Amino acid sequence: MLCLKRASQLGIPKKVPIVARRWTSNIPSEIHLHGKTYKSDEWTNVPPQILALTDRSLHQNPNHPIGILRHLIEDNFKGLGYTFYNDFRPAVTTFQNFDVLDFPKDHPGRAKSDTYYLNKDNLLRTHTSAHEHECFQVCETPGYFITADVYRRDEIDKTHYPAFHQMEGARLWSQKTPDLEKVLQADIDAIPKTNIIVEDPFRENPSNEENPRQKHMTDPEARLIATHLKKTVEYMVNLVFESARAAALKAGAEDDFLKEPLRVRWVEAYFPWTSPSWEIEVWWKGEWLECCGCGIVQQQVLLNSGLGDDKIGWAFGVGLDRIAMLLFGIPDIRLFWTHNEKFTKQFTQGEITLFKPYSKYPGITRDVSFWVPAGVELHVNDVMEIFRSHAGDLVETVEQVDQFTHPKTGKTSHTYRIEFQSFDKNLTRDEVNDMQGAVLAELKEKYKNLFKAFKGRVTVRTGGSVKGNSLESGTYGLRLKSNGVRMAAIQLKEADKVIQRQLRGTGVKYITRFTCNIPVCVKGNQTRMGKGKGGFDHWAVRVPTGKILFEIVGKVHDKVAREALRKAGEKLPGIMEIVDTSSKIRVSPTSLVEKPEPVNWLEKIKQNPTKKWTNIEKSKLPDYRLYRNR
Repeated sequence: MLCLKRASQLGIPKKVPIVARRWTSNIPSEIHLHGKTYKSDEWTNVPPQILALTDRSLHQNPNHPIGILRHLIEDNFKGLGYTFYNDFRPAVTTFQNFDVLDFPKDHPGRAKSDTYYLNKDNLLRTHTSAHEHECFQVCETPGYFITADVYRRDEIDKTHYPAFHQMEGARLWSQKTPDLEKVLQADIDAIPKTNIIVEDPFRENPSNEENPRQKHMTDPEARLIATHLKKTVEYMVNLVFESARAAALKAGAEDDFLKEPLRVRWVEAYFPWTSPSWEIEVWWKGEWLECCGCGIVQQQVLLNSGLGDDKIGWAFGVGLDRIAMLLFGIPDIRLFWTHNEKFTKQFTQGEITLFKPYSKYPGITRDVSFWVPAGVELHVNDVMEIFRSHAGDLVETVEQVDQFTHPKTGKTSHTYRIEFQSFDKNLTRDEVNDMQGAVLAELKEKYKNLFKAFKGRVTVRTGGSVKGNSLESGTYGLRLKSNGVRMAAIQLKEADKVIQRQLRGTGVKYITRFTCNIPVCVKGNQTRMGKGKGGFDHWAVRVPTGKILFEIVGKVHDKVAREALRKAGEKLPGIMEIVDTSSKIRVSPTSLVEKPEPVNWLEKIKQNPTKKWTNIEKSKLPDYRLYRNR
């Protein structure tokens, strides 16, 4: 059960859902998690939406893809000498997560930018290896499997999420065992056989200078333990991907790779707690997929766990989420955490069924750029966390598209592109703009007055001009309500098509009040000198606040006209509004003025004639006309 003290002091609007509440500047003095209390300090950086995920335990749900995958593996390893642990709590100490595994003090995984800390001494585990220490001490079988949810501050895209699931396996032997090599060979022979094609150049000689054998082991021991490890992992991989093949064929797939035998290959790797170490890759859908990292456990890790110096063995770790995405055909990792029954009711315990998409709602893209002062470090994961704290699972991807340091000022420029998309509803521009605004507000709070002012931005009218802000010929119009924006011709073309389609058969006409006169190149105006702008990309137009873009001319029903303009507005950036002949003129996003009375300029100039006007009038007199052609 999760409880946060001082929640009322966070200043969170009631209308903001829990997943989007902000908690980056207001840290509670205490965090209550699963019956324990943790005092906050300067290391505390875990937000409430992440703490809320610790109660989900998806791997223990038998009808969830993660739970189904866990049971698939565990059921086939029963009777082979393993104990299964699935109920470890996610809060662990830094000793459990790093120190007992011999993580260097300067390892990147210890950084606040990569790990969720409850305080300096406690954190949310970043891997299931945090429980190796305990399992090595209490496990009564030769080996064990751990399945649990783990947490990392990570990038945002369709395959990354701050909470995911790992399965870890390990097995130990004692060097004091009589005829150890025969025992190891018997254990290898007990592993079920597979028909997969294996590429392993290290099977007979598992160690070398770059991937060394530990000194306390003999060459035959290292070779046999490595063989036992690899055959165990190959058996597990075969279970998963043959199940994926069967599910795809059952669904009617006819891809060529489904008719080919499964292929895997072993490549060398590095992990702090194993040596030598390897990764297994699977040939699937025309590419090699990394599936599992493993190796022979470092002796120091076993000694740190209180075991004798005679213990030797192996360990592996595999991410269940990406494997489940392949197995069940799930396109986005966020779907695992949805409460929508359209997703949860598609899966049943013990059955592998392909996911049937139920959401076709379009996404919305936004960009944000800002400068960071010299000497200030800003990790990409810190920016990701700000977006995640305000938009939650509505953020599909966040991509850093540009970064450079100014050679004179030392400031660093960051540019990010954000994709918003919901599986359950169609996001409106207002919702996205609110989330984007909250992100910008927090960035401004941290890095004041450092947002870029790009060339080509729409100027603000300060002289009271109302040119183009009122209807001229039509009875209904579409007008920009928000701050001025630059619109691409393709966006305006789509809005034009919508109006044309909606008014088809009514006999009325519509007119456009803009001209796309700005050529836009492949690279933007923020491109540094000497880099080049690239080729022409598209046309655009600057639209100031209050500008009328479309007018409907002729007699048309009010609902028809408004519906056509409403749908057209959904295709355009910025906030649009529908106006009619009685609407006031907009001069700013928040100000409206009455439409001025029509001016008779002929009468006005007669009252106060200029010299030019006087000469024009004199030229019309008979005496002037008499001598004009002389």
